[in-house]
Amino acid sequence: MWRWWIVVAAVVVLAGCGSEPRRSGGTADALHKDVAAARAAAGSGDRDAAVAALADLEKRVGQAESDGELSSSAADALRRGAARARRRAELEIAPSQPEATPTATATPTPTPTPTLTPEKKPPKGPKKGKGHGKDEQGDEG
Repeated sequence: MWRWWIVVAAVVVLAGCGSEPRRSGGTADALHKDVAAARAAAGSGDRDAAVAALADLEKRVGQAESDGELSSSAADALRRGAARARRRAELEIAPSQPEATPTATATPTPTPTPTLTPEKKPPKGPKKGKGHGKDEQGDEG
């Protein structure tokens, strides 16, 4: 589907090359190269490169017109063809997707769980206290 607009752009460029004003061979070659770059980019599915090549074509057409190498009617036809081709490229070629970069995922580090032990009470010893007044043998004293 997208190929037809490249053909249209190429036909328009070739038709523009036969117009009244004389172009230098360099200008005609540059116009053809821009069309070829757009065609190659579209063929490989590179939307951004196709759009950029068509934008270059439009700029080059404007420059050739202002330099007197293209008639205004030929320049207008070329710009219309390039603009149509650019719109088609933007609509029909999927935008470039950035390459997925692998991301490091953190490996969870196990958190040590503290072991709970019951509190130990101090050993029970002889009670010291009031009121009994007995020594260890039970004598009152």
